[in-house]
Amino acid sequence: MQPKQLTTLVATVVEDFGGLDILVTCAGIFTGGMIGEIHLEDYRTTMAVKVDAIFVTTQELNYLPDGGRIINIGSVLGERATAAGMSPYNASKFAVAGLTRSWAKDLGPRNILVNAIQPGPFATEMNRFDGRKGDFMRSQTALGRYARPEEIAAVALFLAGPGASYITGATFNVDGGGTLKEPRMRSFDEIFAL
Repeated sequence: MQPKQLTTLVATVVEDFGGLDILVTCAGIFTGGMIGEIHLEDYRTTMAVKVDAIFVTTQELNYLPDGGRIINIGSVLGERATAAGMSPYNASKFAVAGLTRSWAKDLGPRNILVNAIQPGPFATEMNRFDGRKGDFMRSQTALGRYARPEEIAAVALFLAGPGASYITGATFNVDGGGTLKEPRMRSFDEIFAL
């Protein structure tokens, strides 16, 4: 999606619904590879989808009232690198966490709260949960399982509600305790060959 399309999308939502109080940003794409093997265009595509789209959408803040909420969906891989060959993905998720923290400072005077949810493994088309890869990914969590989508959504609902009125600039790891475990280092190729 191009920047103009994103701003048009936001304007359409505001017009159709009479405003926008809560913005949840979430976009998915994966590009990996070892340094020296990554094509610049693949890196740029990853950053455009995962970082630039969030930036463009959030930049148009005239639609968000004082007291609004921004909830960015990142990844626990925005906190640490767990495998070789994932630098574009990791860089994009570190950027989401950085934008979240910076925007919390920028928007604090308007009481707009900006937080990020950093999921661990959960089943999507990009992140299959069956076979040896799924077994490996589950072994990286303290709970030994993938997250269910409703468990991620529950954190978003909390951050959108009145109980989160004094939380801003925070990142919430919803990863089944994955960041508590020392990762078993594998390369990108090893993980995706599973």
